[in-house]
Amino acid sequence: MNGSHQRLAQVVAVAAELGEVDLFSLTYPMRSDPCPVPPELGIRRVLTASGRRPDFSVYRRVRWLFSAAPLELVAHRPCAAKAEFEKWVGDQYDFVWFSKVRTYVLLGQPKLGPTVIDFDDLEDQKLLARVDATNSADRFTISGFVHGAGARAQTRLNARRWAKLQTGVARAAGRVVVCSDLDRQRLGSANAAVVPNGYDATDVPAGRSTVGDPPVLLLQGSLSYGPNADAARWLVTEILPHIQVRCPGVRVRLVGEPHGGVTPLHAPPVVTVVGRVATMEDELARADLVVVPIRYGSGTRIKILEAFAHRIPVVSTTIGAEGLEVRADVHFLMADDADGLARACVRLLEDRELRARVVDEAHSLFLARYQWSTARDLIQGLALELAGSGSP
Repeated sequence: MNGSHQRLAQVVAVAAELGEVDLFSLTYPMRSDPCPVPPELGIRRVLTASGRRPDFSVYRRVRWLFSAAPLELVAHRPCAAKAEFEKWVGDQYDFVWFSKVRTYVLLGQPKLGPTVIDFDDLEDQKLLARVDATNSADRFTISGFVHGAGARAQTRLNARRWAKLQTGVARAAGRVVVCSDLDRQRLGSANAAVVPNGYDATDVPAGRSTVGDPPVLLLQGSLSYGPNADAARWLVTEILPHIQVRCPGVRVRLVGEPHGGVTPLHAPPVVTVVGRVATMEDELARADLVVVPIRYGSGTRIKILEAFAHRIPVVSTTIGAEGLEVRADVHFLMADDADGLARACVRLLEDRELRARVVDEAHSLFLARYQWSTARDLIQGLALELAGSGSP
């Protein structure tokens, strides 16, 4: 279950405790990870509708240039599931939660009662971060430079369109929620509330004080998601060789539904593309280190909170850890270049005292701020505040 699904699961659980729930799920053909609804929740009605595969053809891209909408929405139009949703949905509800801005817009921005829209990602920030991450990656040819400059210009234009859309959507909703204070500042909406991501505490954390032989590095997440796929490629092709200079026997495990660009990284025994697993327990138990070399993205990374909960040390980039109330060299080690990330990994593999101090601090922070119970309390407060308020 990816981070968005884990977050939505908390909302569904809270709503089911408060009253009867209708759950509409919009999926797309390229998504294959299951997200079943636990039967014990007693959801009144459930409908899963499949939208069309997004079309990023030249025709759609030309249409996008002459529209005011973000590219991702132009690629999804028309939304075949919109009519299905309108036929199925009730007239009015006491409380409505949309887990994605994109879903809310594709379904026609419906007015069904007091509404919360979850901005778990700020799409404009994700796009701008991707521009920064690739800004120094131009090829040393004229064609490569021109192609790169054109792609970055289009990405910046798309980011501006997302920013404008997000602002308009925030104004239309009763409340919007974000993952962090940082994203609340970036969004700049007066009706934004912070509902942090979290993880459920475990009685027996999977982490261990000693490093295995060979040491194992773990990168987990949906590897079909662009930022995670980029992180996996960067870890294997540029960071890992630096680590191997000091730790020649090190192993890397990439866990999650892989993208086409990730599958070729499989080179056992050094690099294993594990793919999707039913549960993470075994993978966490064998991991000596969680590496989060994210170069662009938005929101906050549940994979870091998962590592904190299981007392596994973390190495991350600045963007990988942003939005979390963490301090580098206290709760985790941080670097933003391949050599620096490799050095941080080696330090945590070789320095037992450093490992112990970092995991102690990280675990204490997790228990104090980042359990899902905290998010559930905030979601319940929002639901009770808005229910019957007459807000849009």
